[in-house]
Amino acid sequence: MIDYSGFAGRLAACEDRAARWDLLREVQREWGFVGAGNVWEPRTEWPPADMTGDSEPEDEEFEGFDEADEDYGYAAVVPPAINEWYALAENSFSQMPFLYWTHPMDRPCRYPDARTVFYLRKHDIAEDVIPPFHGIFMAEYEACFSWGYRESDAMKDDDPPVYVLNYARPEWELAEDLADGPDDPRCMELTARSITEWALAFAMVNIPFSAQHVLSTLRAEPEKGDPGVFDAAAVAQHTIADYSTLTDDQRARLDEAYPSLGFLTWQDFGANQLRGGPDVVLNHKTDPDDPDANGSLSIAARTPEAMAAVVERLGLDDNTPPEI
Repeated sequence: MIDYSGFAGRLAACEDRAARWDLLREVQREWGFVGAGNVWEPRTEWPPADMTGDSEPEDEEFEGFDEADEDYGYAAVVPPAINEWYALAENSFSQMPFLYWTHPMDRPCRYPDARTVFYLRKHDIAEDVIPPFHGIFMAEYEACFSWGYRESDAMKDDDPPVYVLNYARPEWELAEDLADGPDDPRCMELTARSITEWALAFAMVNIPFSAQHVLSTLRAEPEKGDPGVFDAAAVAQHTIADYSTLTDDQRARLDEAYPSLGFLTWQDFGANQLRGGPDVVLNHKTDPDDPDANGSLSIAARTPEAMAAVVERLGLDDNTPPEI
């Protein structure tokens, strides 16, 4: 049995990024991902001519843009932690991206890029509200949001903090949003104190809840990947349950019995607080627009017995039927 109520202590004991990589290896194995060695191959970079569209007329909105400022959409600074994560032999994303359903940028993209900044200045957006340069290294599957670091942080920190970003807005929409002042804070929120901590939270919010489904898919459709990256016997014991609502009493029990894993609030489509207990990880999801609501709850248990214990402890009975 592994008691994740003490996971925050395991995280806090990591004094550097090497220790956090070791912890990532541990938690992946604990949830049945054993891996088969890194198979990631960095993608070929597009040549500048392809990205700038030299064969097409220049958009008049960018007349006067200094080509010396061209960044081709790439981040100017890539911290070592990014390259370490992609190269990690035990990287579960690189070996089994179906666990995550996100798009990688192994050469981080820049947000906003140089042309976007030129456009914003041309449309009289104040300098102090133009977003700082970020390097985006991962995006949600349909580009609803992305994760990135600030280039200014990466210049002085090999393992900088990570923000969740609303990066997919075209220039004109971003200009409209900034015309009257600073952007909505939720368009650029801190979600991890470092890239290594982000990688840990990324794994914990996905592997426990997805491993069993992905392994089942691979057995039915082996062309999609190697089921050997999982400990099949361990994953077969996993039990998953989703509860769309919680009562006030259940929320109070959750807060009392299952402490935080020690991460910052995980930001994706909502605000997620990862919690832990004996052989269980719980993802408590709340709506930023309604912070007083009790939210919903997803539970991943390493064994059926662990699931039964948490359901009993929280009083998740027939009054709150699970959505499986």
